[in-house]
Amino acid sequence: MMKQNGARMRHMIGNLACDYVDGTDKVLARYYNFVTDWAQGGRLNCMALCDVTLARNGESWLVKRNDTRKLAG
Repeated sequence: MMKQNGARMRHMIGNLACDYVDGTDKVLARYYNFVTDWAQGGRLNCMALCDVTLARNGESWLVKRNDTRKLAG
């Protein structure tokens, strides 16, 4: 759980789909991000559709771009 502006926020990812882009060193991850506020008893904060580009960095991955569209909240 993450604290943001004094609130206790929980981010849950759903319907994750990942595809390689231009070889195997870049991935496009698409998912829904459901954010709730647990200082408010688990109340919906927002729902978003995310397109995240990840780039291979040795044996790990780095976020290169994060495009988010708010759907609700």
